[in-house]
Amino acid sequence: GSKKAKASADEGGPAKRQKSSGSAPGVDEDKLRASEDMSFIDPSSLGTSAESRSKRKKSPHGKIGFESLAKMIGQRWQNLSDERMAYYKKLADADMKRYKDEMEEYVSRQREDSERKMESLYEEARYAAIMKGGGGRGGFGG
Repeated sequence: GSKKAKASADEGGPAKRQKSSGSAPGVDEDKLRASEDMSFIDPSSLGTSAESRSKRKKSPHGKIGFESLAKMIGQRWQNLSDERMAYYKKLADADMKRYKDEMEEYVSRQREDSERKMESLYEEARYAAIMKGGGGRGGFGG
């Protein structure tokens, strides 16, 4: 409450201020504000230009970029012998058959589970209607 503290607060100085940032006890808010001041960072180091972004995308780990890798893989597929291509096609066909069989089983199980849930819900509704005094009709119609 002194005039000096009030004047300092009006000027944006280090006077006691209400906690607006919700910082924890023991946190020096002035140091916190100073650390939030980004004026000391060189904007070019943030990688905001298109040139620096493209450099990062091409080789993030310093070995090979995704585009180069994709081209290399594509070239290798084009250069495969007919014998090797037939081998990989056979593997792909077997995997596709396995996938379709598993999906058919999965869909069947899902359908069965759904039917069981519907039956259970119907029985619960019927029981609730009987308990309310709706008679043996389950409360559905006349």
